[in-house]
Order: sequence, then structure tokens, then C-alpha cells
Amino acid sequence: MTNTNQSLSTTISPLVSIKLHDINGKQVPAVTSLQVAEAFGKEHKHVMEAIRNLLESDGFSQSNFRLVNYMDAKGEERPMYIMSRDGFVLLGMGFTGAKARAMKISYIVRFNEMEAELAKRDSAMFALPKDYPAALRALADAEEKRLRIEQTLAVEQPKARVYDVTFADRQLTLAKFCRRLRGVNTNNVRKDLYHLSVLYRQGGSYRLYAKYRDSHFEEKTDGNGKLTLIVLDKGKQLLTKLYLDGKLTMKKGYDGPLKVIGA
Repeated sequence: MTNTNQSLSTTISPLVSIKLHDINGKQVPAVTSLQVAEAFGKEHKHVMEAIRNLLESDGFSQSNFRLVNYMDAKGEERPMYIMSRDGFVLLGMGFTGAKARAMKISYIVRFNEMEAELAKRDSAMFALPKDYPAALRALADAEEKRLRIEQTLAVEQPKARVYDVTFADRQLTLAKFCRRLRGVNTNNVRKDLYHLSVLYRQGGSYRLYAKYRDSHFEEKTDGNGKLTLIVLDKGKQLLTKLYLDGKLTMKKGYDGPLKVIGA
């Protein structure tokens, strides 16, 4: 295994980053198993296992994956795979469901965008062969490929934008989501969830009971050790039910209707 070289990269979207990596001696647009695990909400070890199963099945898979090392948050060296577009498509066949389909579309759009950029770069650097008719044919082929990619992007980009909005909505913090619950005292929500046995106290922080961790909410810790709760779909349903059932503290003096903003 070798350490991954990420010196040459192009970020196509704030959500999906495609980088140029070396696979079998060629610089190709690629993603890592870590990125895939995070994007599809899977444990990295399970993504690694799925890739190993692919590699055992045929030679085509072996030409589209490369095993490298990376440094984890503890400074320890860990394995991960880099995969080409074809490798990603192979792996993605095993990911099902509407959200997985939306993510696959988003990634494929990003691959198309990078390939379009590379095609433009290659055209700009194209050197005419000595045979002028051959040069014209090569230029025509390059233009045809560019137009084909642009046509694909015209169809797929709107789908990717819809997914981007959905993905951003999935990253709602507890405080941001509770602002959608009209009249709720957002400063008191954690205390309410503590009394409802969703959270418990550990030191100076509220933590999730295992029953609700990774199913209803996610715990995110920043570099300063500050804990943030991300509300997942089941968490949104739970908070909305608690709100409508009158179990969340309301703002003092609020006597308006119960309404979920944006619902």
C-alpha cells in the first residue's frame, strides 16, 4: 500500500468532491471509500468489505480500485480504497433506496463535470498531427465527446441541484430545526429532551441515549470539543410529535397556533 497523493484536485461541488488520483498509472477522476461511506451514511468498514467482494469477483474491478493509506483523526494509519468512475458505479449498484439513488446521480453528475473540464483542457493542449486530415478527425472526435458530456449534464444537473437541497436539509442542527416549530423556546429544547429521556447529562454536555443515536439524531463534535446534534428524519418526526403533543416548552406568552414552518 502507498500513501495517497492528493496534490492535483478539482472540487466540483461543496457536497461532492472529485479528485484526480493515480489508478494503474493513469491520472483519473476518482473518489475514496471514506467519501462514499460518509455520503451514503454507511460505516467505512462495510464499504471496504463491499469493495473487497468486488475485487474477488473479476479483473475489471481490480483495474478500477487502488488500496492506499490515510491518517485518521487519532493520527493512526488506516486503509482505504480510491475508485474510478467505473469503480464507483460498480460499488453503487449495491446501494438501494431513493436517497442512495439521488446521491449516485449527484456523484455521476460531478464525474461528468470533471470529464468535461478535462476534455476542454485536452482540446486546448491538443497538438496537430503531421497528417492534417487526421488532425481534423481528432478535433471533431474531441468536440463530439464534449457535446455529448454537455448534453448529459443538461439532463442530470437539475437532479443534482434537487439532491443538494435535500442533503443540506438533512444537516439541520437541533436548534435550526426547532426554529421551524412556531412558538417553541429553542433554548429549552435540550432540557425538555433530557426530561423525556432522549438525552442524558455527561459532564457539561447533553448526550444521546443509544436508542436515539444514529437513528433519530447524530452527535457531531468540532475541533474545540463542542457537541452538536444533527436531526435525522426520525428525529424530525419525533420533535414534531412532541411539539404537537405539548411536550416542548413554549416561549413565554406565546398563544398562537401550533405550526411547523416549511411543512
